Amino acid sequence: MKLCVPIKKSKVRDVIFQLKKAEKEADIVEIWLDEISDLNESSEHKIDLISKKPLLYKVSKQSIAKIEHLLKTIKNIEYLDLDISIEKNIIKKIKEKFPQIQLIISHHDFKKTPTQKELISLVEIMFTKGADIAKIATKANKIEDSLNMLSLLSQITKNGQKS
Repeated sequence: MKLCVPIKKSKVRDVIFQLKKAEKEADIVEIWLDEISDLNESSEHKIDLISKKPLLYKVSKQSIAKIEHLLKTIKNIEYLDLDISIEKNIIKKIKEKFPQIQLIISHHDFKKTPTQKELISLVEIMFTKGADIAKIATKANKIEDSLNMLSLLSQITKNGQKS
């Protein structure tokens, strides 16, 4: 099991500050790229140089050109987390050009937990699109939501899939 610390900040200086703190305890640091308003090539290099741990970059709405640029610029990316809404052809291109990066396809729902049937469908879509790892983050509003997630995890594990 690895500890992943997410960083969701809007300014590079705040990302760098949080990165330095997170690396003291995290095995992997997750940076939400879409949230950083002042990201540029210089700041990308700063993040790359500062980081001593594997990085997981979360991208939900970037173009293929922007994603490819980041993957070429930042050297220490071990994982790339793409939102489930990103088109399959973009995911395929990324896998072909950067086969060393583990692709996580994720779904976030900050209001509720989908039904068991919807959760299974989401995981199927993720692996069909080319995920190496499926990630679902939801809000549990009742105990049954937690049980649905545990049931899904049990089912995925039996199938030999990564989650």
